[in-house]
This record gives sequence, structure tokens and C-alpha cells, in this order.
Amino acid sequence: YAYNPPLGIPTPAFGIDETAPVWPSGWPGSSVAGYYYVDNTHPSATDSGNTYGYPNKPRQTFPGSSFAAGSYIEIHGGPYASNITMSCSGTKSAPCWVRGTSALIPILTGGISLSGSYLILEYVDFNGGTGGCMSVGGSATSYISIRHSKCRNRAYAGNTSGVGINPSPGGSVHDVVVYKNTFEELGDWQTTIDQDFHGINPDLWGRDSTASEYNVWILENTFRHLSGNGVQVNAGNWTDSYKYLHHIYIGRNTGYENRQAAFWSKQASHVIMSQNVAYSGRQHGDQPGDGVGFQYGPDNLWIIFNDIYDSNFGIRQSDTQTEANGRTAY
Repeated sequence: YAYNPPLGIPTPAFGIDETAPVWPSGWPGSSVAGYYYVDNTHPSATDSGNTYGYPNKPRQTFPGSSFAAGSYIEIHGGPYASNITMSCSGTKSAPCWVRGTSALIPILTGGISLSGSYLILEYVDFNGGTGGCMSVGGSATSYISIRHSKCRNRAYAGNTSGVGINPSPGGSVHDVVVYKNTFEELGDWQTTIDQDFHGINPDLWGRDSTASEYNVWILENTFRHLSGNGVQVNAGNWTDSYKYLHHIYIGRNTGYENRQAAFWSKQASHVIMSQNVAYSGRQHGDQPGDGVGFQYGPDNLWIIFNDIYDSNFGIRQSDTQTEANGRTAY
């Protein structure tokens, strides 16, 4: 169906409606420069003398870490246990693609790190393994889209998230879309101890005022059985950190039966939570069972048009801090 933005949330300039290119004319029988095909379950798969791979003779592993504008990487099979790094030099008219297909979704038990510009990841199943699934970072990263994928059945290994969005020290990340993904069974959602395995985590933790992150859209995702929040926005506890993590849009997502709240904002500014659904928030240890909430003084936070029910608390404000005085939540 055609995308319709949630109330109060603008439409991103990139990452929703783009359609993957059709197979090049040389496939399935020969390699084509710039088009990569990976399938470690194919009987003819090899990396030897096979830079690109093609459907009749795939590569066994991911083909490197740096890709030019217009590069296309199609992945099938799995599981793939190695961690993958991908940096793209894409443009709006020639983005990079890394994808399975809706009919043949590859399984990764490792993770993937994305950076650069104009890159779309879709139809990938991060199923099993330990720790986070995807991260968006780097020193100058923009226009990244993660969509139609799954992050599930991952063991907790220290504070992490299914999708972490965090620039390098001194760097900038902006215009990131996380759209129509599923996050479930991350960590132990019924534990009584603090175990921060969030679904999506835009954050500036460990950074300072030389770093920035803004224009992040989190749209139409589902979060279930997480030991952390479905979404946690967290600029960190350094002075004025909220100014550098801003314009975060959380719209039309669903979160339920998580240890922590479905949607939560710590330090940040210009955060909009609109038309989300949150339910079945129950107490687990020191987590009281929230639908939606905030703490540490986010500024210009809007919680509007959400459907929150069957939870111990609907919308809860937790800890404040001195410099939070005068900031606003609506």
C-alpha cells in the first residue's frame, strides 16, 4: 500500500518508496560488474576467481566492505556468522542495495555495520546469534534505510540494540529510516535484572558536542519480547547532550510484552511519538510496566495520537535532572 505518514511526522526524502533494480541482462548465467550475488548454500558457490558472483555461480561470502554508487548485493542462503561491514558512496539516483528477496530471505547470525550515503538494506533475517543485528555509524553517514527485515532470537551480551544508530566520535549521522521491521526475542524479556537489549536505539552515548545525529524515522516496526525498550532515544549524560540528538520520529509502531517500555526518550530534542500502539506492559524487577515514557529531561517531546492500553502505566515520566528545568513535553 502507499505510504501515509503518521500525524505530525514529515515524510523522509529517501528510504520508503525506492524499488530495487531488476536483474541485469547477464544474469543468471554470467557475472556483471557492480552486481553481486551471494549464496553459501549453492553447490557451485565459490569466492575463487569470482569477484561478483551470479545466480548460477554465487559467491560464498560477502564481497568486501566499500561499494560504489549503484552497487547491488543480493544475498541468499545462510546462516552467515561473520560480522559484515558495508560502506557505500551512493547517490539518490544510484543508491547501494544489500538485500534478500521477500521469497528468499537470507539468515545472518552475525551482524552488519552500515555507513556512507544512500544505502538500502532489506529482506534480511538476523535470526539467532548474540548481540546486536545492525548498526548505522561512521563519521559522515546519511540516507540509510533498513526495511522489511527481522532481528530475533538473539542472546544478550552487554547493553546493545537490534539497530544501533550512533556516529563515530566527532561524526554525524542523519536521515536514517527504519521501516517495517520486526524485533522479537532479544535478551530475556522476563528477567528481573536490568538488561538493556533495545529494539532500536538512536544515541550519542560516549560522544560530545562534536558529534550529531538527527532526522531519524522509526516507522511501522513491531517490538515484542525484548529485555529493553522497543525504541530508546538516548543522547547520553554529558552537558547539553539533548541539543545534538534531535528530530527523531517514532510513528505507527507496535510494541508489547517487553521488559521495558515500548517507546522511551531520554535526553534528546524534537522527538515525536505519534500513532503508535503499546500494550501489555507488566512489572519485571524494577521496571514498572510502562507503555510510553521519558526521563532526564528531553526537550520538545511530543506524545500524540498513540493507543496505549493494558499496562501498569500508560505514559510515565521517570527521573529528572537539574538542567532539565524548563524543558517541555507535550
